[in-house]
Amino acid sequence: MFLFLPKPEFHTTYGQFRDIPCLTIDSIFIGQCRDSVKIHSVIYSLSEQGNPVPLFSSCFVRQWIINELITNYDYPKEVVEIEHKINIGSKACKADVVVINQKTGEPHIIVETKNKDIDIMDAVRQLKSYMHASGCKYGVATNGRHIIFINKNMQYINDIPKCDKTILTKGLEHYKYIDVKTFREYEFLKDTHTLEILNDNNVVEDDLTQLRIYSDIAAGIPIEILDDYKGTFKLPSEYIKTPENLYILQVKGDSMTGANIDDGDYVVVDSSQSVQNNEIGVVVYNGSATLKRVVQTGGLVLLLSANDDFEAISIIDGDFSVQGKLIGIIKQTQ
Repeated sequence: MFLFLPKPEFHTTYGQFRDIPCLTIDSIFIGQCRDSVKIHSVIYSLSEQGNPVPLFSSCFVRQWIINELITNYDYPKEVVEIEHKINIGSKACKADVVVINQKTGEPHIIVETKNKDIDIMDAVRQLKSYMHASGCKYGVATNGRHIIFINKNMQYINDIPKCDKTILTKGLEHYKYIDVKTFREYEFLKDTHTLEILNDNNVVEDDLTQLRIYSDIAAGIPIEILDDYKGTFKLPSEYIKTPENLYILQVKGDSMTGANIDDGDYVVVDSSQSVQNNEIGVVVYNGSATLKRVVQTGGLVLLLSANDDFEAISIIDGDFSVQGKLIGIIKQTQ
C-alpha cells in the first residue's frame, strides 16, 4: 500500500467510479513531498522559473509517484524512467513514469499522471492503451486526488506489488542446491547487496545456516591442501540437517563432471561422516587434497574420477585420510 508521509486517511470510493476500487488521497500528505527526487543523476526540480509548482499539478504528482516507487516499493532508481517511449501502432507516445524490467527491457509498471482538474478516468483510458501496446504487468493512474491500480488483465486491483527482484539483472545471483543423497534440487537467489537469500517464490528466507568456505578442492590433479578461510555462504536451513560439522569447498577442475560437479561449483562436505565404498569424498593423500569417488577393492584403495580423461589414483602407501563426505552441490546458474 502507498505509504504517504504522514500516513494519510484514505478510503475506497464507489458511486462516481462505480465498481472500480479508487483510493481518495487525503491532501495532507502532499505537502510533505516538496523535496526533489534524483533519478539517473538528473534533479527534477519542483519549481518552474523559481516559482513553486502548485499542489496536484501533473509535474508534482509525478515527483510524488517516483518517490513512492523508490522509497516505499523498493524499486531501484536505475529501473525508474520518465517519459518512456511506447509505440501505439504507428504513433510514438511517452508514458509519464515507467518501471523497467531489466531482463527484458520492457515496462513492468506504467504510471499515468494527470493534474487535479483532469478526470481520473481519462488517465485510466490512456494508461490502458499503453498497457495493451507494451504488455506490462501493472498500471497506475492518478491525478493526485484519486489513484487506481490495474493488472495485466485490465482488472482493477487494490495495489501494486513491491519490487520483484527477479526483474533485476544487477546484484542478484541464481543458485541451485543439489542434495547428493536424495537428488532433490532447490533453487534460490542471493542478493549481493543485502546478502539476503530468496527462495524460488522470491520470498526472503529467514531461517538460514551459515557455512564456512575454505580453500579450493581439486577435481583433477590433487593440489596442496590449504586451511585458508575464504568467507561464508548462507543456505536455507531446510536444505541441511546437521550443520555443525559442515564446510564448503570450491571445485577447481573438471575431473568430476560425470557426477554433475563442474569447475567453479561449491561442494558441501560433512566432516563427521565416513565415506563408504563408491561414495564421493574429500581425500588428502601425501599432503594434497582432491575430490574423488573412493573405491575399495581388496586391500587396494582407488580414487576414481567421473571423467574418462583422468586416470584412477591408486593408494599404495603414504599418508592417506578422508576429510569428509560429499552431501551437497551448489551451482550458480545465472
